Amino acid sequence: MDWLACLLIYLSLIVTQIGQVIIDKISDKAERFFYALHAGHIETY
Repeated sequence: MDWLACLLIYLSLIVTQIGQVIIDKISDKAERFFYALHAGHIETY
């Protein structure tokens, strides 16, 4: 059972790191999108 627990911990660490990278990329794109949206609104009014 110990190897199974180790495997689960290892997998969860990998998933966490991949998830962090994905979240960083998404938040970066979202930030640019909202900035562009905000800039567009300023130009419109």
